[in-house]
Amino acid sequence: MIFERDQGRHPFKVAHIRGSDSYGCDIISFETAVRREQFQDELDIDLIDRYIEVKASTADTGSILLKGSQLQTARERREKFFFYRAYESSANATEYELVVLQDPLGDSEALTPQVKVNPFKTDSANAYELGLEHENADNGE
Repeated sequence: MIFERDQGRHPFKVAHIRGSDSYGCDIISFETAVRREQFQDELDIDLIDRYIEVKASTADTGSILLKGSQLQTARERREKFFFYRAYESSANATEYELVVLQDPLGDSEALTPQVKVNPFKTDSANAYELGLEHENADNGE
């Protein structure tokens, strides 16, 4: 929020909003105060200039998994989706650095593919019923 204000933008924290009303990010930001006020009156998402997902860590390493509404927003609002990664840059945690990446899905160097498998969402999977009697049979019981 402070960084956005320092850059002359007008942020609004939305991380607490869940479910269908979610914006799929932590902060939405506007280029002008007028746009922010108009958004608050009209809730017109076309007025949003930045959808910002913020992650913090103690080091400048590691990946972050975008999933659910965050991933959906990153896909739908690519040119307006920003990933802010803050990390401690001093041993005593008094100084921080911020790395900003616009459209993280559009940068192949930043992406690490992952595969998520859900066997319950396909007709190709086979289901079997198992009971304790099978285990007891193996033990001679």
